[in-house]
Amino acid sequence: MSTGDIVREGFPIVFIEEAEVSGHSGPQVETIDPDYIRPDLEENIERHSYIYDENRPEAVEKRHARGYRMPRVNIGELMDD
Repeated sequence: MSTGDIVREGFPIVFIEEAEVSGHSGPQVETIDPDYIRPDLEENIERHSYIYDENRPEAVEKRHARGYRMPRVNIGELMDD
């Protein structure tokens, strides 16, 4: 069959022939390091770390001086470990 041919009932369109195949012996198993962090993801994590209370001691101290708690402290008291 080729482009433009009319497919008629009973006419073969595919032929399968037995052949010797060598080379690939099966699926290759790729080992993945679960501790590997992609460079772009590592940069993203590092950029987001600036918003955490432990990286903002001045803001935390200022809030505590006014008698308030940080939002994460409040949420931590509402949630179970």
